[in-house]
Amino acid sequence: LIQIMRSLSRSFDNITCALTGGHDTRLLSSLLIHAGLKAQYYTFGELFGADGKIAKQIAQICGFPYKFIHFATPDILSSWDKICRQIMQQGDGMAPVDLITSVLFNLNLRFDRLPVDLGGTGGDLARRGLYSTYDLFLNKYGVVDMQDYMVKKVISDYGGLINKEGIELARDCICRFVSQYTDDGFHPIDIPHAFFLYSRVRRKRGSNKRVQMQYQDFFTPFFSRPFIEAVFSISTLQRHSAPIHYNLIKILSPELHELPLDTGPWRSQRPVLELTKYYGKMTLRRIIRQVSGIFANASESKKISKKFHTSTGMFDQESWFKAKRAQLREFCLDQTESIIWNFVNRSLFESITSATTAPSGPSRHGANIDLFFRIATLFYYESSSNHSYNDLTPFR
Repeated sequence: LIQIMRSLSRSFDNITCALTGGHDTRLLSSLLIHAGLKAQYYTFGELFGADGKIAKQIAQICGFPYKFIHFATPDILSSWDKICRQIMQQGDGMAPVDLITSVLFNLNLRFDRLPVDLGGTGGDLARRGLYSTYDLFLNKYGVVDMQDYMVKKVISDYGGLINKEGIELARDCICRFVSQYTDDGFHPIDIPHAFFLYSRVRRKRGSNKRVQMQYQDFFTPFFSRPFIEAVFSISTLQRHSAPIHYNLIKILSPELHELPLDTGPWRSQRPVLELTKYYGKMTLRRIIRQVSGIFANASESKKISKKFHTSTGMFDQESWFKAKRAQLREFCLDQTESIIWNFVNRSLFESITSATTAPSGPSRHGANIDLFFRIATLFYYESSSNHSYNDLTPFR
């Protein structure tokens, strides 16, 4: 990894590196420090985020050249229509409109020559990832079992907002993925990580970075062959304790290893012990629910709430929703003949975006604010594809 970073440094003058409270940028920083390579470190977001506080502490201890770029909600909203149009042009509907903050960041961090931005994309492949849980190790999963597991982990109807047709298309896609990659040699228990690597991150990061391509090049060492081979050389259970991050940072930069992470302390490096604790907690919870007689209600509540989140803790997306709800609602509902309504429940969309619904309303319906912006993105793109890109009508 250090050889790769040195080669990058020799080839490009301007290297920027995100600095947050997470594992992945911590490992990037450790690699750069150990190799003696220079970079301009940065964090962007609103002032209340934990990322900025931890990043500032890291920069002070290590003496990094560091910038915190602050965006208040009014700054974001004033640029909304113009940048949404740009996102549609460059992302072909695959990049959501709430990427506006990434574009604003690049407009504020200008260089004479195109910089290369180092990012932590793919780093969580060496940790638990998004789809792997301790439940995997309490059961023996075959191909069909893994298909059912992945469908439950990835797909949600968001309280009925996504119609049956959309759910069935997604289910078919995931089942085909599981079959293909087990046929290619992946053990079923590794499928959640394979899905994260080959489907979600490759698709999402590739689409998102297209929106910023005139401002920066992008590189992540966590998509390199050495890193991916290292990840899959250890067991799935071991990955849950993030041993690659834990040990590399401890060796390369002990001072960074001791600083706090945004998720709390490091996980125990004894994953079997962690699995035993998890199993004990789950058993106790199951007994309590059975005794109290509310097992079904508790399960339903968990099902509804587990998907409610925003894509980043750095921004107050609820304020965006409150400010743009009426504009986006009117635009989407005006597209009465859109094919998108085959997959989105129009009446429920209309209900949760009405003026009488609180800004946090989507969460109470099992949906989330992220999903609202993604649905709006599809309508924006559909309208843009039917008009000249010089026509700003969809974004007014």
